Amino acid sequence: MNTQEPAIENTGEIPSLANIPAGEKENPDALAGAIGAVSKGLPFKSEHYRNRVARATVLCDAIAAADPRDACKIMNAALSQLAAGQPKPPLFSFMDEAANWADLASVPELKAYLLACYTRLSSADQQSFLDYVQGRAAA
Repeated sequence: MNTQEPAIENTGEIPSLANIPAGEKENPDALAGAIGAVSKGLPFKSEHYRNRVARATVLCDAIAAADPRDACKIMNAALSQLAAGQPKPPLFSFMDEAANWADLASVPELKAYLLACYTRLSSADQQSFLDYVQGRAAA
């Protein structure tokens, strides 16, 4: 029995690492049922998740196998197609459109627009922004 390490939840692949006495079978449902937990299954067991992982693995392998110059061109083109693009004029309000655009934007787009906007604010507005995002009451 392994008493040095924390418990391993899934011992199917490496049973010798489990914190259970040799010969006993792991039964997580017994404890879960005793405390009223409802087992919903793990998301990584879904077919959708497995398909995404398989496709991502193929994509990573293809990028690694490609000439770096070709890989960069292909990835830049793909990122351009997947990006949200520039924000559109507001339909209802600037905040409404900004929130909608941010939902569609990639992380690099979010960072670029955030930094560009922040650096164009006055010092007082920058401080107000920082107070807001850090949850402090405005002075």
